[in-house]
Amino acid sequence: MANNRKRDLLFFIENEVQFESLRPLLVYIKKNKLASFDILIPSGGSSEAVNLKDIYEGGAKIAKDNNFEVIRCTDGIIAPGLVKNTKYQVLLAAYMYDWYYQNLDIKYRIMFPYASYYFNKPNWTIKQFIDQDYLADALLSHAIGTKPVTDIFTRTYIVPSLKLMDYKPKKKISKKPVLFFAPSYNEIDFAKKFLSEIANIRKKYTVIMRGHHRVVHSDNNYISAQLYDQADEVYDMSEFSITDALGAADVVLSDNSAVIFDAIYCGVPVALFCEDPDSLSYRDIHTAQAKLVSSGDILWTNTPDEIIEIIDATLDKSMLARQEVMRQKFFPIERQEPVQQWLDVLNMYIHDKLPEEYYFAKKYWIERFGKQAVELHMARHKLGEVNNLINQLNTNIELEKNPGVKIATKRLYEAWLRKFRKAKDDARQ
Repeated sequence: MANNRKRDLLFFIENEVQFESLRPLLVYIKKNKLASFDILIPSGGSSEAVNLKDIYEGGAKIAKDNNFEVIRCTDGIIAPGLVKNTKYQVLLAAYMYDWYYQNLDIKYRIMFPYASYYFNKPNWTIKQFIDQDYLADALLSHAIGTKPVTDIFTRTYIVPSLKLMDYKPKKKISKKPVLFFAPSYNEIDFAKKFLSEIANIRKKYTVIMRGHHRVVHSDNNYISAQLYDQADEVYDMSEFSITDALGAADVVLSDNSAVIFDAIYCGVPVALFCEDPDSLSYRDIHTAQAKLVSSGDILWTNTPDEIIEIIDATLDKSMLARQEVMRQKFFPIERQEPVQQWLDVLNMYIHDKLPEEYYFAKKYWIERFGKQAVELHMARHKLGEVNNLINQLNTNIELEKNPGVKIATKRLYEAWLRKFRKAKDDARQ
């Protein structure tokens, strides 16, 4: 079937936070009819984990609640025929895993940030660039500090945060200082430890809560329920934005969550409560929060009975001044007309306004490396699927009693391993 349908933009959105990161842009484009676009959202496919299905549904619901039409994938992340038969000028997505988009007709791929800083999780974000053959034409970032690294892999543009553009300190909800506790899914045990100390903390601080979407939509949602029950006030994501919670807060306490850098972006003091600030490092790239703890710009503890101590110290005048210097260093960006700054970048790609040399270089790169990179990327993905299958069989089946299953699984694994090694060798040549 010919690709007769055309759109300027394809937005791939997986959850509520990604939608909030794009909402002002989507509203402005739609209201002013600046570009044609589709919004594609995954569905709960047969291979998806239960919590991912709920997360995808959350992304679809918030888009529809904001009066946007959405297109759903047919099974997990498989694009439907309408999308496959459309020519898109620009894809905007939070991740560039090629198996999402390999069968789509897309001219340019741009990665957008839904966290304020890429280097809070090098084992997730930087791994895309180094180990997963990151294939994109551009990357949007809020932080100057990421540019020297990301520019190595793709063209980086510094733009303001749309998710945080409406932030402003609000009238305080309590005579006591307000502590915003924001646990993520990375270290759920520390949410439990916070619960053990919350009664003492509430004697000195008003505690507000907002659960991470991957905690709310998971088997650990009972932790969120307990925290919500004991907090003084809850800023649930179904009713409140992150800026509502940050605007009410005097200080933010979190684990290795990206919300740390959302708070820094807005100028809200932060402290860390986690096992190890560097647990999300990757190779020789340490987390930004570990460096800030080492330099003394952020206070950290992994002991519940020290939480009040580090919060008190974070709100000391000298530490407040120190963290303001830190904010200016991380995010020294022009914040006027944030939507227009995003549009200025997108319009270069929508209207093919890039330098002529860019097209020559891209064409050469695709001819020289593109096919091998995609094959390697897909082989890695399939190898991961096979490893997951083996792990599942080891857990659920007594392989000794089913030698045929064991032999078949081993043969499948070896076949993909041969393909993976061949693709890897081809890509290196």
